[in-house]
Amino acid sequence: MSGDYSRISFDPRQHDLGVLLQQGRPLSDADWNALVAQLRHRLHAGSLDTFGPAVVPMQTPDAFRISFSGGNLEIGRGRIYVDGLLAENHGTGATTWDPRLEQVLGSLPALYDDPAAGQPRQQPYYPNPPAVPTSGRHMVYLDVWQREVTHVMRPDLVDPAVGVDSTTRLQTVWQVKLLTNVGSDLSCASPLDQIPALAPSAGRLSTTTADVAGQPDPCLIPPDGGYKGLENQLYRVEIHTPGPVGTATFKWSRENASIETRVTHLPALDQLVVESTGRDAVLGFQPGDWVEVTDDWRELHGLPGQLRRLRAPDGVDDAARTLRLETPLGGGLFPTGPESRTHPERNTRVKRWDHRGIVRDQSGAELQDLDSAASNGEIVVPSAATRVLLEHGIVATFSLAPAGGEFRSGDYWVFCARTGEGEIEELEAAPPRGIHHHYAKLGFVSLPSTFEDCRVFWPPPAAQGGGDHCACTVCVTPQQHAANQPSIQAAIDQVIAAGGGTVCLEVGDYPLREPLRIRNARSLRITGKGNATSLRADQAVFEPIIGSRQVTLERFEAKSEGKTGAIISIMDSAQVTLESLRVIAKGEAAAVGLSGALFELSIRGNDIQTQRGIVASGSSDQGTSLADLRIDDNLFDCRESAIVLPDVTVHQFVSRIASNHFTDCRDGAIQLTGAAAPGFGVEVTGNSLSVLGDGIRAGIDGLRIADNQLGVAKAGDEGRVGILLVEGIGSKDGLDDCHIVDNRIVGFGLGIVFKTAIANSLVRGNQIEGAELGLVCAETTVQQLSIDQNQFTIGKGGAIRIEAQALGPGASIAATGNQIHAEASDQAAVTIQMVRGDCHYSGNHCVQPVGGKDGCVHLVASTLIVASNRVLGGRGLSMHLVPDETLVNEKPSPSCTVLGNITAAQIQVRGAPLDAPWKPLNLQNTP
Repeated sequence: MSGDYSRISFDPRQHDLGVLLQQGRPLSDADWNALVAQLRHRLHAGSLDTFGPAVVPMQTPDAFRISFSGGNLEIGRGRIYVDGLLAENHGTGATTWDPRLEQVLGSLPALYDDPAAGQPRQQPYYPNPPAVPTSGRHMVYLDVWQREVTHVMRPDLVDPAVGVDSTTRLQTVWQVKLLTNVGSDLSCASPLDQIPALAPSAGRLSTTTADVAGQPDPCLIPPDGGYKGLENQLYRVEIHTPGPVGTATFKWSRENASIETRVTHLPALDQLVVESTGRDAVLGFQPGDWVEVTDDWRELHGLPGQLRRLRAPDGVDDAARTLRLETPLGGGLFPTGPESRTHPERNTRVKRWDHRGIVRDQSGAELQDLDSAASNGEIVVPSAATRVLLEHGIVATFSLAPAGGEFRSGDYWVFCARTGEGEIEELEAAPPRGIHHHYAKLGFVSLPSTFEDCRVFWPPPAAQGGGDHCACTVCVTPQQHAANQPSIQAAIDQVIAAGGGTVCLEVGDYPLREPLRIRNARSLRITGKGNATSLRADQAVFEPIIGSRQVTLERFEAKSEGKTGAIISIMDSAQVTLESLRVIAKGEAAAVGLSGALFELSIRGNDIQTQRGIVASGSSDQGTSLADLRIDDNLFDCRESAIVLPDVTVHQFVSRIASNHFTDCRDGAIQLTGAAAPGFGVEVTGNSLSVLGDGIRAGIDGLRIADNQLGVAKAGDEGRVGILLVEGIGSKDGLDDCHIVDNRIVGFGLGIVFKTAIANSLVRGNQIEGAELGLVCAETTVQQLSIDQNQFTIGKGGAIRIEAQALGPGASIAATGNQIHAEASDQAAVTIQMVRGDCHYSGNHCVQPVGGKDGCVHLVASTLIVASNRVLGGRGLSMHLVPDETLVNEKPSPSCTVLGNITAAQIQVRGAPLDAPWKPLNLQNTP
């Protein structure tokens, strides 16, 4: 588009710094526009000199970052400077407020292509871009340029209080595009000027005045070789069809092509209903004029409009605001809606050009007849030997630099003509005033899922070596990595050879052709800039870190397509730390694989999104030995399981799994079935689980599961267990020194389940809510089991269900101080059967409206001590106590002590009510 200007006077070669207004003088549009152009030049040059050709500021590290979204591409929100021009992706979706820039931003990245018909445009200045290919390697780049916006495109530029368009706007346009099928010929290091598709226009224009053949018009100034027009004008010459000399075409206007109007309706393909037919006969549309019909869609795709001639003599109907064309427009080029109304968002418009009749050269020879029926209104660009006569003695000469180049559609030149001096602004092989496209490589996409990031960030990475930049021994950018100057692997090797140091990774994508190797390293740190530093691999990102000590990986993303193995593997090393990483696997690869002997391994503050999280992968012969393992403050979003330390794992000292968050985990979040060295074990404390499978599955001596919050992500699966104790390789003789303390277990079908022999275990202070069964020990053996001060709010299955045999002499189960609320059921709320062992049941409070045939509490043991319990419910029977019948003929014989209980119904022993002397020592409140 173009505005109505008197002249364009800014010339950077004059080195002007400002425009100073004098008193009593008129202020022209040229002075105002010169000031704007000076300011624009200062910002443009200053930004280019400071940042270089293309940089992303670290304030918005995700800006124009390309990632995959199904068959589409996502464009990160933020800012980028391209040849000094600021391009901003404000994002999409729900808006947020940025107080620093005082503006509203979208919360989501934009998509390369619009997601569906009727959805908001994702790229604001690139409607309906070409589809993303499904295979091959393609360059993703950013195209930035500036265009003029008039009131025809943005009606709100007209203030209703004024009623006229007093100004226009200069708008920065950006488009993310694909240069397809580049193969391996291009890389991030390839200069843009070596890519022909991105080469600037080679078009040049020279203008002057000259004597022309033929008789002068008596109404004009005598032909003395100068400008012979009677009005001051701003001429515009613009390329219509691109191409070389002889193929390219042009058009021209004496009013800077500013005579334009909005098309509101298209009743027929040769009929345009417009907002205005012009101010007057000079600044309006006339029959026989060549006009161009276009819209934003064609302009933003770099396509010229449709040139048509207005029909004579009835091509303009001022009363009906209608223009009629000699030749209809192409069907479907300018869509309409109901009542033939054009789409407002496309800004369909028509503008006047002033070429017409016979086009001649300076000598008067005819070049073209634009009035012929075969004419399409385009003037062919002739060779540089031909000087084309425009009008009033103005001649124009076209050329190419370099030779062999081409003109681009939209190339334009402007020059003013003044009657007072009879002169025009002469151009000498001038390049186009616009449109100037500026490009930046964003990266290379190898479909279906690999991306190599080419973005450069500001400020640049710290200098390598000494001075004040000693925090990083070697710095690596995505561009250096891609060009092996140096690669990440080369930087790691350099630091290892130097005896230690830090490898710093800047923001961007780092594709890996093979896994990174760390062997026999000492004091090595690899650090990035957070999740915006992304290491991407088809399989592993790090092959096993072997024989190393004091290795830290921190603050980057490790992403893999791997189907097997682990993204990061660690073997036979000490003091390895994984911190603040985001580990993502689209395939079945685990996040972290452990094997061999590992000492002081710390995995903390990471975001793990994989099929499996941390796994011990040692062979059955070698196993995995973990001494002083720490897994703290991580987020596990794992489809299968989060932490799996199986039978081949041996824990030296105390391993701690603390303050982590677990989601999904269909096959159990934490699985610990290895062994612990005598006197040591594993602590699982302070974790939060919202899972689809079991919560914690463990079988290790010296196990402490405490202060965890366990919940289900989806209700309805009664088979899931909150805490499941199973037989491990080190607990075959009975689970020893196992503490299940102060956990909250909500929504699981089963709260705590023992499926292993129990040597010595404590279940204390836990809250179990919503389970069908609270605590279960089925068909196992027990030496010592304490169930103390727990709270059960459970369903019809019961709070405690134990069926066990004594594991050695003196075996006992003690259930003391528990709070039990159970639904009415044909099952007892508490069932404990301890064959050949003792049961101590005291200080418990049990509420069950209706119990089973054995009451609310059913206890079987060789020796029963039942004291100080409160049982509400049960109707006819509250407690049924059965000394072990298998020991009747043995010594000592079974015994039962019942003392100080308060029940709502009977207490029975072997099916008979209590009698003297025990009945008076208990209180029965018969309903």
